[in-house]
Amino acid sequence: MSGRESLTVAVGGGKGGVGKSLVSANLAIAFGQLGLHTIVVDADLGGANLHTLFGVEKPGPTLQALFDRQIHSLEQAVVPTGAERVHLVPGSGARLGAANPGHQRKLKLIRHIRALEADVVVVDCGAGTGFDVLDFFDMADCRVLVVTPQLTSVHNAYAFLKSALYRSIRQAAVDGEERKLFERVAHGPETERVERLLRVLQTEAPDYAEAARRTIEHFGAGMIGNQLDSTRQVAVFERLARLFADFLGLKVPLLGWLPLSGRMHRSVGRRRPLLLDDPQGPEARMLRRVAERLVQTDVRAVRQARRRPAPKRPDVVTRGSEEATGPIANVLRRAPRHEVAWRGRMRLGRQEVEVRYLNVSE
Repeated sequence: MSGRESLTVAVGGGKGGVGKSLVSANLAIAFGQLGLHTIVVDADLGGANLHTLFGVEKPGPTLQALFDRQIHSLEQAVVPTGAERVHLVPGSGARLGAANPGHQRKLKLIRHIRALEADVVVVDCGAGTGFDVLDFFDMADCRVLVVTPQLTSVHNAYAFLKSALYRSIRQAAVDGEERKLFERVAHGPETERVERLLRVLQTEAPDYAEAARRTIEHFGAGMIGNQLDSTRQVAVFERLARLFADFLGLKVPLLGWLPLSGRMHRSVGRRRPLLLDDPQGPEARMLRRVAERLVQTDVRAVRQARRRPAPKRPDVVTRGSEEATGPIANVLRRAPRHEVAWRGRMRLGRQEVEVRYLNVSE
């Protein structure tokens, strides 16, 4: 890792039952065994179960407490897991509507996840390709896809990663015109190659096309194969990696694989992750190798590479009788601004300050 910034690792897969939560819990322990302070966040909204896997009986505040303003920081929901250097932010499960927090609440949660103080933050994503799931996956520095050799899992993994990539490309749009262009050209058949999207963007919005190429180049995804009957099934993931490269332009290496293990299954019933009971077993060795590879990520470089430069336009923007120049002009020109007279609070590190909102965009 580079500097003091936390490494954020999202674990997704599209299909339920492939072992995302088991991988998240044990991968977090692998980071801890490497000496890294790790926080694992249960972002499977509506289906949270990481506290059960860790044997945490009464988790206390959950993500829902942040939404309900019962806590002011996600740090207040962090609980020990029983694993050295590994802590948990429990998710919401049984409450009606927990799986659909709304756009603003989701953005708030993402900001709080990014602000957690740890060496590594592991985010356990839910199933499906809903925008909430995709945005939790896409927020990470490293995006880990859990796939089993079964055909349904492979199909879902491809659909999930394509959706996550296209969601990232859409998020790279800086104004309504670019978003409309994306919506117009991005909804082709599942087997359509991303090259067609890039060609249209290059013709109609070259700056956006360049941003899309950077998104693809620095997407930062990798696979963990799970529930393998034999080493021969590794070939399934190698073929899937070629599919990602050919159709999506993505490099998605196989980071490691885990066998179909009765020991892993029994660890769920014991409510104690396998890596705690068998830190020298094959699963532990494999996941530590994955963890060692992921912590080599240059976090600052990845985030800088994904950040889209401000559009190259004139340095002066006029709003009514006022003229704005420099960096503020880049903000004003992206979308129409609407005057407001709102009061609120803004969190700056550990401090909250009173603020006034003078104008907002869509």
